Amino acid sequence: MDAQNGFVGFLNIRYLTDQKQIGQVDFNPDTDKFTTNSWGGEIKTNRAEASLKLGYVFPDIPYQSIGVQVAYSDHKQESYFGFNVYDIHHRSWYSNAIFGSIIGDSRHNFKTGISFSSDYYDEQVRNTDYLRIENAIGGFFEYSYDNLGNLNFTAGVRIDHHNMIGTFLTPRVHARFTPWDKAALKGSFGRGVRAPSIFAENQQLFSSARNISFITTGGGRFYGLDAEDAWNYGISFLQGFRIFNRDADITFDFYRTDFVNQVVADWEDPQQVVFYNLDGTSYANSFQTEVNLSPAERIDVRLSYRLFDVQTDYLSGRLQKPLTPKHRFFANAAYETKLSEKGSQWKFDATYNWLSDQRFPATFSNPEAFRVSEKTPHLNTLNAQITKVFSPKFEIYVGGENITNVKQSNPIVGADDPFGPYFDTTFVYGPIFGSMYYTGLRWKL
Repeated sequence: MDAQNGFVGFLNIRYLTDQKQIGQVDFNPDTDKFTTNSWGGEIKTNRAEASLKLGYVFPDIPYQSIGVQVAYSDHKQESYFGFNVYDIHHRSWYSNAIFGSIIGDSRHNFKTGISFSSDYYDEQVRNTDYLRIENAIGGFFEYSYDNLGNLNFTAGVRIDHHNMIGTFLTPRVHARFTPWDKAALKGSFGRGVRAPSIFAENQQLFSSARNISFITTGGGRFYGLDAEDAWNYGISFLQGFRIFNRDADITFDFYRTDFVNQVVADWEDPQQVVFYNLDGTSYANSFQTEVNLSPAERIDVRLSYRLFDVQTDYLSGRLQKPLTPKHRFFANAAYETKLSEKGSQWKFDATYNWLSDQRFPATFSNPEAFRVSEKTPHLNTLNAQITKVFSPKFEIYVGGENITNVKQSNPIVGADDPFGPYFDTTFVYGPIFGSMYYTGLRWKL
């Protein structure tokens, strides 16, 4: 395409093939597959995707444009975990057309368009086949206002018709305001509706002896369950300031998701995973604060704290989502020496992560030998890297991950009897291999 005439186009083609083997060290898939000789499995994935974007900017009206996007993907996974088979074939087609222009002057912009998507899912779960075809067509309109100063505002709405969900509206609003110097206040809210793919999203269940159960009302179109529906809200504030006679900034973010409906994956019975639609309340609160500063020349420091409160009404009551730390702390420090005339320098980087305790799913109904505690311990991990830059084209580096050598003891329940009724690998919450050290080089041709 000739961009000087207003046309532009992008074509992207990708292909991935991947094969993994899991299980006990002495597992040999040629002799041990679907036997009790040794526990193991394989995951074979082939994925092809292509996308095309075409756009036209009107030469005499540069703020007016039209574009078309099309994308296709074919994803095929064949896998087994012990005796548990999980195969999925997913073909997806997506296309949309967008027209953008202004209303009156360049402070008022709008975009409008239509889209169509089609998804084919064929899943083999143990001895059961789940097949569905989803088709959706929709249109959208989005208005943006920019006063060319301290306010940006965007509001939009979509209307979609889905062959398995029906017709629904999804509005969204986003605003950015600069109340004073070096400050930015952002706010947003919107609705999201999605079709659940419960097995693809919870593949860890196949590496256990758990049964799969459903509680359905009979009207759901996705494994007998209804689609998910949620409202999202958020506010963010950034303030820049000076410290150590250098620029710095601090950010506060708060986001909340309220589920109108949710497909709950209930792990609270150690003998099964139960899927059902939400009956009650489910929400996720996320608060984060981050500070970026430079206490001295060529030294950068980043400090961050996050509160992640995720509560759901399960059959056994309202509980924090399992294996989700409520508190997280992150610290990173980086230092670079002066760049020499030949382009050489040293770079040093260290990162510290702290995670609070995490709730384990209940195991009290297991025999005592196959129970775990109610919560995990706190986690402290440290990573560091040193890089020597010899020139803009060549550098070497050495580093370590989990230098504190944190390791989870006995991460697998029933590991000595992987074909027994209490075998479960879903209680991994942290590193299991301890420290790892590495070295390498980067050479730009």
